[in-house]
Amino acid sequence: MDSSIQAGPSCRPKKQSYKKQKRSVDGSFWGRFGVADIFGKAVCVMCSKEIAEESLKPNKLLRHMNTHTDVASLTYEGRKRVFKQRFEQLTTCQAFLRQSLTKKKRIELFVYKAAYIVAREKRPYVEGEVVIKPVPKSFVEIFEGDVFQRTVRDAITGAALSDNTITRRIESIGKDLREQIYEDFRSSPYTTLAIDESTDITSEAQFLVYGKIACGRRINRGASLLFDVAFDNNRARYF
Repeated sequence: MDSSIQAGPSCRPKKQSYKKQKRSVDGSFWGRFGVADIFGKAVCVMCSKEIAEESLKPNKLLRHMNTHTDVASLTYEGRKRVFKQRFEQLTTCQAFLRQSLTKKKRIELFVYKAAYIVAREKRPYVEGEVVIKPVPKSFVEIFEGDVFQRTVRDAITGAALSDNTITRRIESIGKDLREQIYEDFRSSPYTTLAIDESTDITSEAQFLVYGKIACGRRINRGASLLFDVAFDNNRARYF
């Protein structure tokens, strides 16, 4: 081999550089898989889960949609109606959260979230003041001197988490939830009801209504409502 011929850098084949293309939400994904572009993010309108960029492929989106069995069994038109309703609800919630809230509104939102946690975990209402509020205070003490420390400290100081406040916030959440259930029943084309009367441990008369609504061609949501009523001879008025 001739020693004068040497393999230099110019003789090596150059590697071709491929620019990775960013996947975006196709317009057809909304009706086919229930995945929509909500403020620049690919989101499943059924479970509000953000879909990763590498998962924006038809086979993976179909696999995710099949996990929502109530919707996957519907026809294409039935799924589109369900997806449209969920999409409108999600965009409304996201638009509210993206608004520039004042400090007072942020503190009020924190109190509502704390009340929701207390109700969800079935804890005594007094824990808002004696458990939830002291935890962020200790957090602020540990991070003394950081930029966000004063903001968090002022917010915690201004948040009212007494048992009376938690009670009012839970009642407000319950009232809003009832209105949502009523609206779902009013907009449903078909409704089934099961009605019963009973008494509690104090012999107080109670009126129980359990209902289900139609979504597409399936009955897929139920709700129970319990009323304290004073029964009289004219019971037909409750129906």
